[in-house]
Amino acid sequence: MSHRIFVPVLLVIAAGCGRKSPPPAADASPPPPPVETVEATSPQPETAAGGSEDAAVQDPTAERPCEPVWSVAAVEGRTFLDAALAGGVAALLYGVDDGFVLILVAGDPPDLLAVALPGWPDPRRPAGGDPAGAVASYGDRFLVAYGPSGPEGLSLRLRAVTATRGRLIPVNAAGAPGSDGAPALELPRPAPGLRPEVLLHGYPQGVVLAAAYFGAESPAGGVVVRTATGAPAADNLFDWRLAVGSSGGRWRLESAVHPEPIAYLGPLGRSALGVTAAGEPVLVPGAPDGRPFAFADGWIPSAGEAIRFGNERLAHEERRGEGGALAVIHDARGRVSARLALAPGNRVLAVSRSPHELLVLGPDGEPGLCRAGGPPRPPARLDPSGAFAHPSTGAGTCGR
Repeated sequence: MSHRIFVPVLLVIAAGCGRKSPPPAADASPPPPPVETVEATSPQPETAAGGSEDAAVQDPTAERPCEPVWSVAAVEGRTFLDAALAGGVAALLYGVDDGFVLILVAGDPPDLLAVALPGWPDPRRPAGGDPAGAVASYGDRFLVAYGPSGPEGLSLRLRAVTATRGRLIPVNAAGAPGSDGAPALELPRPAPGLRPEVLLHGYPQGVVLAAAYFGAESPAGGVVVRTATGAPAADNLFDWRLAVGSSGGRWRLESAVHPEPIAYLGPLGRSALGVTAAGEPVLVPGAPDGRPFAFADGWIPSAGEAIRFGNERLAHEERRGEGGALAVIHDARGRVSARLALAPGNRVLAVSRSPHELLVLGPDGEPGLCRAGGPPRPPARLDPSGAFAHPSTGAGTCGR
C-alpha cells in the first residue's frame, strides 16, 4: 500500500507572515504569468489530500464517517461569509471592519495565510453596510466576489487568488476593460431590510457571478460572465442565461432548447444543472443523443435545497435525527462518489474534486475541515487572530 502526501507551497509563505518578517529571497514567487495564459486556464484535476489509494477503490456508496481535522475559531469584528476547497487548500472569506480578507488554510498541521482583498473601503462610495461575498475554486486559484451591501444597494468586486501562494492574479492587461479591478456587479436595493444572495459558479468555459435581492414584490438581480481572472467575457459564452424568477422565486435557467421553466441549481461539468417544474433534473446543454439526465442513486434535487458545488462535484445533505446529516457527493456524470456521515450540528460548506474531504460549518458557525479514510484524532482548533493582524497584500510579501 502506498500513500500520497500533499504539501502546499502555502506553508512556507504562511510561516513567514506569522513571524512578521519578510520571506527569504528563495521563497519569493515569480511575477504572475501573462494574462493570455491565465485567461485560458480552466479547472484542472486536483491533488487529493489525505486517505490512501485504497480509498478510491472502495464502494463509493458505502457510508463512512467524515472525521474532523481542524476548525477556525471566530474572531470578534470578523464576519465569516463563504468558503471553497481545492487540492487540500481551504479558502475562507471574511468581511472585516476595514475591508475583506481571504484566509487560506493548508498543511498538516494546518497553517494559515491571510490575503487582504483590494478595493475596500472605497473612498468613492459611502461607508457602511453589511459585508457580502462568495468564493469558488477554479483549478489553481480561487475566485472571490466581495463587497458591501449598504442602504443604497450592493457593490461586488471579483478577484482571483492563487491557491498555493495567495497571490492576486491581474484581472486584465493594463488599459483593458476591468483591468483596475473595479466593481464587477452593482445592484440597487429594491426594499429596506433585504439581504443579497450572491452566487459565484465556475465552469470550464468561464465564471458566472450573480446577485439578487429576493423577498421584495419585484426582486432585483444582476448577472455577469467573467474569465478565470475576473475580466469581462462574452455574454453568449454559455448556451443558456440566468434570470431572476418572478414572485418569491430564485434563479431561473433560460435556454432556447428548453422553453419550459427551469429552476437553476449550479454547475455540473460543462453543463448547468436545473430542475423542471415537474421536479425532473435537467442538464443544459444535455447529452448529445438527447437522453434525459438522472442521478445514479435516484436522487431528485429540489429548487430550494442547499447544494454545494465544486470542480466536477456537488454535495447535498440527507438530514438525520439528533442533528446529524449524511453528505452525499456526486460526480459530473451523476454517480455517487462518496457518502460521508457528518458530526452532529455540522453542515456542508464546500466540496472539491476529492470526494473524501469536505469543508463544514459547525454548530457555533465556525468553518472546519473533515476527512474520510484517516484515523480519528482530536481536531485542531486554529486561532486566525495573528493572520488577520498581519495579512499579505497578495503581492508575494507579507504586508500590513
